[in-house]
Amino acid sequence: MLDKPTKVLIVEDDRAVREGLWLFLEGCGYDVRTAANIRAAERCIEDWPPDVAVCDWQLDAVADGVDVAEMVQEKWGTAVVLVTAYDLYELKRRTRPAAVEISSYLRKPVSLDMLLSKIASAVQDRPAAAD
Repeated sequence: MLDKPTKVLIVEDDRAVREGLWLFLEGCGYDVRTAANIRAAERCIEDWPPDVAVCDWQLDAVADGVDVAEMVQEKWGTAVVLVTAYDLYELKRRTRPAAVEISSYLRKPVSLDMLLSKIASAVQDRPAAAD
């Protein structure tokens, strides 16, 4: 039996970044979907629960990456990699405590090698989901 490719949801409001990450990750063999905001992410995960969500911290006035993390973890147990322009200290200072665990953080500009490493670690550390 062949392994299914890891499903990665990219939630990023910057179209160029979103599409660039999508092309890169698809080229690496991941099954990738994208969303520009939390509403699009909600629609996407209803029929396609991701294994990992890569979320920009600052999305829009409606929701941020922590909101997305809370949604995907509560509903599907999805691992989350939060991407931010801030360093970790500044991120913690500027945001409320998350009600969920963020698997890891990446600082922009994102190193693609580091992104692959963070995704692999998040999938490995994620509890096995029932299909």
